[in-house]
Amino acid sequence: MTLKFLIVCAGSVGDVYPLVAIGSALRKRGHEVAVVANPYYESLARENDLGFHAVGTLEQQQKMLGHPQAWHPRKGWKVWARYGARPPMREVFETVAREYVRGQTVVVTSWGGIGARVAQDKLGVPTAFVYMEPDKLRSVYDPPPFALPIVTWRWLPRWFIGAEFRLLDRTVIDRVLARRLNVYRAELSLPPVRDIARSWLHSPQRVIGLFPPWWGQPQADWPPQAVLTGFALWDRSEKVTLADDVERFFDAGAPPILFTPGAINMQAHRFFAAAIDCCQLLGRRGILLTKHAELLPRPLPPGVRHFDYLSFIAVLPRVAAVVHHAGIGTTAQCLAAGTPQLVMPTIALSSRHGCPPAKAGRRQRPEPVAFPRTCLGAGRPQAAGKRCGHPKLPAGGRAVRRRQAHRAGLRPGGGVGRNRCRRAGITGAKTRGRSPQEFIS
Repeated sequence: MTLKFLIVCAGSVGDVYPLVAIGSALRKRGHEVAVVANPYYESLARENDLGFHAVGTLEQQQKMLGHPQAWHPRKGWKVWARYGARPPMREVFETVAREYVRGQTVVVTSWGGIGARVAQDKLGVPTAFVYMEPDKLRSVYDPPPFALPIVTWRWLPRWFIGAEFRLLDRTVIDRVLARRLNVYRAELSLPPVRDIARSWLHSPQRVIGLFPPWWGQPQADWPPQAVLTGFALWDRSEKVTLADDVERFFDAGAPPILFTPGAINMQAHRFFAAAIDCCQLLGRRGILLTKHAELLPRPLPPGVRHFDYLSFIAVLPRVAAVVHHAGIGTTAQCLAAGTPQLVMPTIALSSRHGCPPAKAGRRQRPEPVAFPRTCLGAGRPQAAGKRCGHPKLPAGGRAVRRRQAHRAGLRPGGGVGRNRCRRAGITGAKTRGRSPQEFIS
């Protein structure tokens, strides 16, 4: 049976790419798929042969991305909610209502799809909510990290952590979202809601976590309708070849260090200045990845190049390390490629992606090495430079290869070396017809 899927997207590239990946896979299975998002992402949908319905304006998206607090550790989420989720709420509802055909339409959305969740309550539209990170499925048994003054240390009593969650919902999150949401619900003759992030936002039909269990272990207080699928490893398109100038740069010397603060981060001046200093201190070549060339110091020193976009699937196996903002998409791609990574969490909820490895027996998963946000700031390039050259940096890649070797049936004892894995067809790059996607699930 052919169905019609509406993919409701909002936020940054890291929020949108996984949903477009789902839409692309559904289209290949013969379904009709349309993306509902800001016009900023129309070209992305068209490139992948998906329909498109615009909600919001380019001005709203640019205002959100350029907001001075968009990447603030404590206040950043408010910017994304106020500019990414709240304004298009009515347009999303109207689009879903217009396109909905009973028994033939399914909606797939993420945190920004408040209007889609309202349509589910009002019209009964089958809806699946997708979360890229386990932090959105909060648990008192395995609480996610928050910015101060919220503390979620695991040794605290569960009742205390639960009380903090309720306090956070009532006094912070609901104050940002609930008033306008409930005004609109009243217009539709729907009852008011509260505890939006903790309970209402989760679709009662299906919640999908786009991460593997070893990254976010399912907890007893998660929604019972939640399922985990693994990371959505996907680039902007299926074309993973590199341009000639990129190939020439890779062939001209030693593997470079790749620096990226996020595809749409417009406030990364200090990040790139420190990245250049790191390359010069280490005597290493570097790649600066951003769409906003105005963030870069000019001129760039020899051995450091800027690119607007590179396919991670094609590039990551060829770089020495990646320094990034702890985005879940970049983290997952590095783990899949077995590429060493340093992360600088830009917002509080990203810090889970860079936390140190958990104690054995509690949460066993290969994780990137983390360092404080101040390490890539003005006046502190030496700290990041020494960390980039740390001899233990490739440990993350070795941990991933061990996990891949275990799945391939190799004996874990005695060490799992790069050559042994390669002989078994296990590497970050595509080898003997096997791709990283086969191992990260």
